[in-house]
Amino acid sequence: MKCETINIKAGSKGNDVLEVQTYLRACKLYTGKLDSQCGPYMIKAIKTLQIKQDNTPDGVFGPKTCQKSDIPNKVTNKSLPVSKMGGLMLLSY
Repeated sequence: MKCETINIKAGSKGNDVLEVQTYLRACKLYTGKLDSQCGPYMIKAIKTLQIKQDNTPDGVFGPKTCQKSDIPNKVTNKSLPVSKMGGLMLLSY
């Protein structure tokens, strides 16, 4: 994920959305499905993250929110081992 070009908002879909969902879940901000879709629960989690970052809580995971997060170091599709058990994704750090 490149923070310079990220723009996740309501209705966004895809791998970047899944990566942000996984990050927000690891931060204990998101309890919704890991479904690669940016819906109302994800928007709420993004706003909560933005408040913690002292950003304006607009619900858009854009460059500023991304750069203030540690997502590039904490969660990447290539570096984070993920296993599935019983429909749950277990993350190991």
